[in-house]
Amino acid sequence: MRNSWMKKFRKTFIFIFSVGISMTGAGELFVNANMAIAQEVKLTQGMQSFKVEGMPVILRDTPAFADISSEIVSLSLISYAGAQTTTKAGVLELLSNVMVRGTYSYSKDKIDQILNRTGASLSVRADFDEISVNLKCLKRFLPELMPIVSEIVRVPKLEQKEIDLSKEQQILELKSEQDHPDSLLAMLIHKAYYPVTHPYYQRPSGFLDTVPGITKDDLTSALFKAFNKNNVFFVMVGPISRIESEEMVMKNFKGLQKGERSADFRQQPENETAQVAFQKFDTPTDYFLARFKAPSLESSEYPAFAIGLQILDNRFFEEVRTKRALSYAVSASIGNSKVNSGVMYVTSPKLTEAVRIMFDEMKKLQTEKVDEKTLKHQVNKALSSWYAARETRSSQARIFALYENYGIGWESADTYISRLEKVTPEQIQAVMKNYMKDMTFAVVAAKEVDLSSILGTKPPAPAVELVKEKPASK
Repeated sequence: MRNSWMKKFRKTFIFIFSVGISMTGAGELFVNANMAIAQEVKLTQGMQSFKVEGMPVILRDTPAFADISSEIVSLSLISYAGAQTTTKAGVLELLSNVMVRGTYSYSKDKIDQILNRTGASLSVRADFDEISVNLKCLKRFLPELMPIVSEIVRVPKLEQKEIDLSKEQQILELKSEQDHPDSLLAMLIHKAYYPVTHPYYQRPSGFLDTVPGITKDDLTSALFKAFNKNNVFFVMVGPISRIESEEMVMKNFKGLQKGERSADFRQQPENETAQVAFQKFDTPTDYFLARFKAPSLESSEYPAFAIGLQILDNRFFEEVRTKRALSYAVSASIGNSKVNSGVMYVTSPKLTEAVRIMFDEMKKLQTEKVDEKTLKHQVNKALSSWYAARETRSSQARIFALYENYGIGWESADTYISRLEKVTPEQIQAVMKNYMKDMTFAVVAAKEVDLSSILGTKPPAPAVELVKEKPASK
C-alpha cells in the first residue's frame, strides 16, 4: 500500500513539476499545479456508507501510513436537530455544555481524567442546523472513550448544580457581548434580520432575557428530540475498518431510543430592509454591517456567489484599506447554513466615506463583467483554500457531515471543485444582481450616522432595545 501511494505521489509530483517548468511565470506554475492536484485528489475515494440499527454511518478508512498521524481517528455524531428544536433561545448551547458534565456512570471529574490521560478531545457543538458530538483520539483509546460518547447522548445526568453553573457562565458570556462593539453589532443585526417568528431568531447561545428561564425539563426535552435513531448519523475518518465501525456503533448505541426526524427548515426570513438598526456605543470608530440573503451550499448559484463575494472582498481591501486607509477591517463573505446569508462589514472613523466606496464596488460587480484572468485566479485561490481546509481528519469529517446534513449527500463532497471551475463572469454578474439587494443594516457608533443617501433607507431610527431591564424569572 505504501509503495503504491509513493509511486502515485512521484507520478503526480513529476507531472506538476514538468508542466510547471514549461511555463514562463510563477503564477502560471501555481495555477497548473492546482489543476493537477484537483484532478488527482478525490476526498471521497474509497469511502463507504452503511447503516447500523437504522443509523447511517459514513466511513473513510484512511491508509495506515507509517507516520505520526496514522493512528488518529476523528469521529462525529451528528443530530439533525437545530434551531427549530426549541422555542427558547439558549437551550441548545446550555444543553451542549451540560451534556459533558457527567453521566450516571461517569462523573465530570472521571470524564476529565480519562480525556487528560488519553490526550483525546471531546466536544459538543450546537448551531442553527445541527448538534454535533466530536471526538478526536488515538485509535487504541476508542474502546475506553466510546462508552462516554454513548452515555452523554443517551443518559447525561443533567444535574441541577451543573445546569446552574453552566447557565451562569453562559449569562456572563452574553453580558460580555455588551462590552464589545463587534459582538454588539452581530447581535443587533441578528435581531434586525430575523423576525421573532423565524426559528433562526432563537439563536443557540440565547439572550440575556431567555437563558435565566431555561429549566432542566427544557434540556431533557431537547435532548430526546435531538438524539434518537431516526435523527442522527455518524462520520468516521481514520484507520478503522467497516467491521470495526459496525461493532463499535452496535455495542455503544444500540440502546439509543427511537424517535422522529427533525423538520428540515429552509424558509428565508421576511425582514425589515427600509431602515438602519442603530445602537449607541462609546467608541472612537464606527461599525457597520449589511446582511443579505444568499444561496445555500446545494444551490447551483452558490459557487458563483461565493466567488463574487471573494472578488468583492479583495476590492474592499484594495479600495478601502490599501488606497485610502479608511479602515483596518473591511470584508465581504458568505455564510454556510441551510437558511443562508452573506455580510459586508467595515469599521472606520469615516464610516460614510467607507460605506460609499463599498457600495460603489458592489455596483461595479453588478454592472460590469469580471475579466477571465481575474476569475481564473480567484477560482484557483478558492481551490487552494478548500484543499488546505481539508488537511486534517476532523476537517474532512466536518465536510462530509455538512454535505450529508444539507441533503446533498457525502458522495458530493468533491463536486465543489468542478462547480467552482465552471463559474463564468456572466453567472457572477447575475447572482450579484439577484442577491445584493433588500439588505438589513446595523450600525454601532458613538452617535447616529446618516447613511440613507447611500443605502436608500429611512433616516436613522431610535436605538433598538437589546436587553430587557429584568430577566425572566426561573
